Amino acid sequence: MANDINNAAQVVGYSYVSGDSTFHAIIWDDGMATDLGTLGGSRSEAHAINDAGLVVGWASTAAEVHATL
Repeated sequence: MANDINNAAQVVGYSYVSGDSTFHAIIWDDGMATDLGTLGGSRSEAHAINDAGLVVGWASTAAEVHATL
């Protein structure tokens, strides 16, 4: 699911992990999707991207959820 796009046409959001019910933050850039991972937990999500390519969102650890940049 896409959440934001910048002027360079980079898109951020999240995608479900193949064969699993968890999801990870993703950046789509020039037709390629890159998994941004987590902080050791099972889930993350990218909410916004600026024109410098900085992405904000959240990611989980084993016990907590943290804001990410």
